[in-house]
Amino acid sequence: MVYTDANDSSLPDYIQTKPSAIRARWVVIFNNVAEREGEQLAFIVANKYLKKMASEGFIEAKSLKIRKLSFKLDTKDGFIKKSLNGEEYVSFVLTDTLPDGHGETYTPELLQEWADEINKGNMIVGDIDHTEYDKILATEQNADAITMKLKEKSGIAKAVEAVFEKGKLWIKALIDKRYKKVLSKVKGLSLEAFIEDAKDNVATAGKLLGFSFMVNGEQANPRAVLS
Repeated sequence: MVYTDANDSSLPDYIQTKPSAIRARWVVIFNNVAEREGEQLAFIVANKYLKKMASEGFIEAKSLKIRKLSFKLDTKDGFIKKSLNGEEYVSFVLTDTLPDGHGETYTPELLQEWADEINKGNMIVGDIDHTEYDKILATEQNADAITMKLKEKSGIAKAVEAVFEKGKLWIKALIDKRYKKVLSKVKGLSLEAFIEDAKDNVATAGKLLGFSFMVNGEQANPRAVLS
């Protein structure tokens, strides 16, 4: 079996949700391998390409994209705080409305929508270096299934409060005390979002699904800071 083109209706569901350029390249890889080695190996090789594109942030429209942000870590006073009832938490700017190092931005309306969702009780979960995200992505399910699993993933911190103010999305997240030592090594922050509509690198619609503390994270937004 070979696929005719990127718009072939018989393409797997998890391919049909990807941008046209990604679909087209996947089809070329699959067809070339299938003709020489058979369909089983073709799926393996083509899906390796898909995973590579996802890990490098090239899958955007109608798919999950990781956008790496960063914060400045002031270790002098520490960044883990304790509330009056003894809960330990961190607070940080997750992103803002200005372009990051990759030239990507979010509209104020979208960031306010994300803040409202968190404050309604729709918590997002944080982990380390996208460990949970990578496991879920490796299942090669469609976007809806990945979205559901990301919302239900386990992690080391849960965002319980959000404020969108002066162009910045602030997050307060309760932490799992068992990971305090790991958190002291964090160098950056990365969010996981399902971007439904974006034009000219400006995201206008989408769902915030999670975030990750990056021990080896790329610093793309120096304005994202711990508070």
